[in-house]
Amino acid sequence: MITWSSLHRLLGLTPQPLTRAHIDQAVHESVAETSDLDWKPLPGRTDQERHEFAKDVAAMANSGGGLLVFGVGEDGGGRASSVPGVEIGEDVERRLRALAAGRIQPPVAGLQFASLSNDGDQARGVLVLAVPASADAPHMLERDGGILLAPYRDGPETPWMRERQLERAYRDRFAQRANELGELGRLAAEVSDQLELDVGAWLVGVARPRIPRAGILPDIVQTEVREIVIEGKSRSVDIAPARPGTGRFLILDELYDEALNPRRGLRRWVVRSASDTSPRGQSDGSYLEIHHDGTIAFATRLDWGTAAVEGHYVVPAELAESYVSDLIGLAHVSAQRRSVDGPMAVHLDIVKPDPATPLAIVTRYSTGSRPGQVEQEAPWARPVRKFTPLTSEISPGVDTEALRDTARNLAQDVVHQFGHDPLRIIPPASS
Repeated sequence: MITWSSLHRLLGLTPQPLTRAHIDQAVHESVAETSDLDWKPLPGRTDQERHEFAKDVAAMANSGGGLLVFGVGEDGGGRASSVPGVEIGEDVERRLRALAAGRIQPPVAGLQFASLSNDGDQARGVLVLAVPASADAPHMLERDGGILLAPYRDGPETPWMRERQLERAYRDRFAQRANELGELGRLAAEVSDQLELDVGAWLVGVARPRIPRAGILPDIVQTEVREIVIEGKSRSVDIAPARPGTGRFLILDELYDEALNPRRGLRRWVVRSASDTSPRGQSDGSYLEIHHDGTIAFATRLDWGTAAVEGHYVVPAELAESYVSDLIGLAHVSAQRRSVDGPMAVHLDIVKPDPATPLAIVTRYSTGSRPGQVEQEAPWARPVRKFTPLTSEISPGVDTEALRDTARNLAQDVVHQFGHDPLRIIPPASS
């Protein structure tokens, strides 16, 4: 669903789902093409048409994002003049995604389609492609025997970048990536200050839009907070089913009641579990921040009454898998609800009160393929004195299988630091 775009801006609309009536209004008002709006015919089967489509997508991504609208004719001067329509549907969207993925380097993440059908004909209408601003710009295409070129938008035109423009684009990418990592670390540190570290080590994760939204959407209202928690758990269980006897932790259940009465924070809502004896009101169980810009910050303590390993902070393997599923599920729900255009950057770390005390991984699967009743130190595992923070990303438009694949990779990066294998909670992506 496309709720804000260049077409909304040009028509003077408030944020709302883009509809066929808005396309008709654009034609009636003869809306002209701009740097972030292009009226296009649907690409055919020739190599030149496919190349032009990929060039248009890459140019939009390199220039702050925009809309490609297929099925609207223009008058020769770039103004919308008619709606001849094109074939629409999942097959068409799938073909265009494959074209973009196969011809653009690096691929543009977060492409979003909207099929707006004609009255009485669900197979024909207008196809809208929203291309997000990309943190991975410059995006390039092969041309003339393998030469890589980067297109960009200059008003309604699509020229190729020159050397100085490429230099600046790469400099901007690297600077943005460094700023992104710094912001993720800052948010994680803010969360850590709200945790009761005396109870042991904590998993702390942050998911943040790589291209932050402008202040267009209204703030999240209080009643939405519990809905996000419930939907996040549902998405998490889709990723890693809560099968009996697997040792799956349902961490978000602990926040259900607290989500009915969340606390306000700076441009965010805070949901936390805390005992009356917790100093300064810090969380001693699980902690969640839901930011108005789509950012999610989520933490949970690692010592849930598990077996102690003398001289170590314990990391239950099944809890780590469950937590990663929850984090990815919450991030995906938040991105969709806040209409995040591009991917979400994910940061995960383990915070402990005493940096010198090592971490030890424990599991209920210490003796075979079936879980036992008591967690024990994982066989053949090694202690970790300094956990390496992890990064990943998810896109709002991906399906459950893609989310599961992301969660598996992130969970493996956690347990593999301890020399532990395999995963027990998150099934393979093909399951």
